[in-house]
Amino acid sequence: MHNWILSHRQFGPLIEDWNRSGVIRPRAKRLATLSIVAVFGISLALNVKTTVLIIQAVVLSCVLIFLWTRPSR
Repeated sequence: MHNWILSHRQFGPLIEDWNRSGVIRPRAKRLATLSIVAVFGISLALNVKTTVLIIQAVVLSCVLIFLWTRPSR
């Protein structure tokens, strides 16, 4: 499985960038951000409890901070 992921056409280069130098490519950052915003939007649309929304917002914000403070190149 490990070798398959590393040799995968789409995921391999991203994982190698991370392993080599802790880099997350800008496109990956944008896609991850879009996904996070979409998930939170779905939670809002489904009228999830306020407590859950607050916890989700805090956790997702921490993920975004981590993501966007990593080098891009």
